[in-house]
Amino acid sequence: MPHFPPEILSKIFSHIKATSQDPDLDLLAAAFVCTLWFAEAWPLVRQDPFQDRSLVLCYRSDKQLLRTSLLALSLQYGLVQCDHLESIEIHQELNYVRDRDVLHAMAAAIYQVVRHKPPGLRRVKIHPINYYQSYLNYYASPAEIIELLDVIFPPGEEATITELTIDSSNDVAVHLLERLGPTLRDVSIHGFQFDAPLLEALGRCSDLECLSASGGSIPRPGPRRAPPGAVATLAAALPNLTSLKVSVSNWDGSQRVSNDQLREIVTWLPDLKHLQVGVDFTVNTECLRFVMRHAKRMEEFKLVGCRNNLGDGVWTKDDVGWRGLRRIQLSGTLSISRSLLRLLHQECPKFNK
Repeated sequence: MPHFPPEILSKIFSHIKATSQDPDLDLLAAAFVCTLWFAEAWPLVRQDPFQDRSLVLCYRSDKQLLRTSLLALSLQYGLVQCDHLESIEIHQELNYVRDRDVLHAMAAAIYQVVRHKPPGLRRVKIHPINYYQSYLNYYASPAEIIELLDVIFPPGEEATITELTIDSSNDVAVHLLERLGPTLRDVSIHGFQFDAPLLEALGRCSDLECLSASGGSIPRPGPRRAPPGAVATLAAALPNLTSLKVSVSNWDGSQRVSNDQLREIVTWLPDLKHLQVGVDFTVNTECLRFVMRHAKRMEEFKLVGCRNNLGDGVWTKDDVGWRGLRRIQLSGTLSISRSLLRLLHQECPKFNK
């Protein structure tokens, strides 16, 4: 079959650019057919055709598959820089049985982008399941999500991901922590089971700086439970933490932070700026004084489940090492002394309430 003359190709591609719903995508697909088509189609593509900040693996992602595959090819041939790319987002509302081949192809395309190490690609986000969407009554199991993750992050290959946000089962969370742990700096997990495997996986992320674990629960019989004092154990294992926020919904007492453990946490983590933990009845005013004297970089401080009148008595300037404090909340305490509040307003210029 004879080649179309360049002038005919030029008219065809100009018509595509003028009439297509997604001209950049169509022109890029044409550009990779052969060198002749590339010469006519590529000049019509915008200078930066890939504006998306995320690579998305989601329900019925055929178009997203094409877009990501073309991005991988563009990176391979040095046609784009892709500096704007920031994250990989994975939705759990996937029909894995019906769309398995498409999903694996999509994961493989994302891997081809990841292997080029775009400079801004630092975050992985696993989206929660929306159980209220009536038209979607299926979602991928943890094993199926892990299978896709192994395509994107093959075992043995170094990753450059530093942020992980996940609302998923413990199996998926532990798998990602094990795979990405050496480079992770910021981890946020929601709806987790506070068990021993998760605690151990978090403890191996030795360079972690920010940890937020919210909406968790104590596991039902079956999984190995995290040992008592697990929050303090995490603090000891993660010396670079500047932010530690842990919230477990159905406290059974074993994971509340005690007087001694709270003192240990602020001693082990001298650069701590944000702390939010549940505490037991042993945490008293003298413990609070210790924390305020030693946690000199604290900016936000929240204790949940206080059972004593924390902050009572007379406070002096020597009791407050905080200077950058913006917010303090002692949930459960009946009152905070005026002496302490007055002192915080005097010594902490950014203090709000």
